[in-house]
Amino acid sequence: MTTLSTKALGQIEIDPRQIVHFPDGLYGFDDFHEFALIEENPESPFKWLQSTADPGLAFIVIQPELFLKNPYLPAISSTELASLQAQKLEDCIIFVIVTI
Repeated sequence: MTTLSTKALGQIEIDPRQIVHFPDGLYGFDDFHEFALIEENPESPFKWLQSTADPGLAFIVIQPELFLKNPYLPAISSTELASLQAQKLEDCIIFVIVTI
């Protein structure tokens, strides 16, 4: 287990398998490459995508199929799939950032 500092949840313990690496960072946050996917409440569809480098940088995320009528199928190139170590989109779990 690894201890992670967060603004919303304080100090928490996470499993290293919860850490997701974004080689190019997130759009608009190019300098941040490592985030932890945190489930605060197992009954909630929302999760936290928390920066491991900055306790104040976190996003609320959700799987789009939980609220969309039609399947969410983003266009993704074979190069992008390879960088995710996936052969097809169905091998991936897709999350979207929630904004209110």
